[in-house]
Amino acid sequence: ITHNFGKGIRTVYPCRYPIIVNCQISNNSSVGIDCTGYSSGGGECYPEIDACRIISNGTGIQCYYRAIPWITRCLISDNNNRGINLFAYSPGTVHNCLITDNLAGGIYCNTGVAVTPVTIKQCTIAGNSSDTGGGVHVDYAEALIADCIIWNNTAQSGAQLALSDGESVMTVQYSDVQGGESSVYTDIL
Repeated sequence: ITHNFGKGIRTVYPCRYPIIVNCQISNNSSVGIDCTGYSSGGGECYPEIDACRIISNGTGIQCYYRAIPWITRCLISDNNNRGINLFAYSPGTVHNCLITDNLAGGIYCNTGVAVTPVTIKQCTIAGNSSDTGGGVHVDYAEALIADCIIWNNTAQSGAQLALSDGESVMTVQYSDVQGGESSVYTDIL
């Protein structure tokens, strides 16, 4: 799925369980995969994105309004914006993915703190760049990062990890983060 003016794939509620497996989504001008739930309560959708190559789009994957993805075994690379953008009540799970060389950060989480945490497990997040949080930026959200390698990302603030908004929570377990705990940027007072 390539060279579309706009989005490569877009799923919209009431499409509750879209499955996107073993695809290459590349060179789309906006978003590679865009998943939308329903903004007026109760309209969740659960996209499964597995074994895909999401390369050189605007944003790699974007989920919002209660689209709660399960993203596994994907290469998300060289996108002109974020690799993965999770916001507006769309927590989800990112598992066993390579997220590299995206120009506005690897993963951005702004899901709201009253929802299930974003889970990022067994991923390598490397070579991404952003103004804040080159690897992972948690902003008004909760995130669990476990068994990951987060290395060689760049940002003016928080090259590897950044935590914003006073209610945000980031838990990092059993992960190799360049610079360790002291390299985590927070603007929380």
